[in-house]
Amino acid sequence: MASSIAADGPMVATVLAALGQPGLLIANSVGDDLGGEQVSEWLARFRVATTAGVEAGHTTPRIVVVGDGQDTRTMFPYLPASLRAWRASRTRQPGA
Repeated sequence: MASSIAADGPMVATVLAALGQPGLLIANSVGDDLGGEQVSEWLARFRVATTAGVEAGHTTPRIVVVGDGQDTRTMFPYLPASLRAWRASRTRQPGA
């Protein structure tokens, strides 16, 4: 299994930084966990300017991508802030 920083935004921001062009990656914050450390280190190493900060006590969002022999990919996102917001919205709905 490989780990990487993926998606169009981070890739474009990295290329712009490598070319010395201005750019700003507007992104989710990361947690103060191992994943957040790795993301922060990666962005710093490639000199990517970003709005992403570190949130103490939070888990870094991630997506697991599973591919098969027929070139099909399925993505499983783990977005803890979105999950918390969804759960909170369910508790406010009558009959939920």
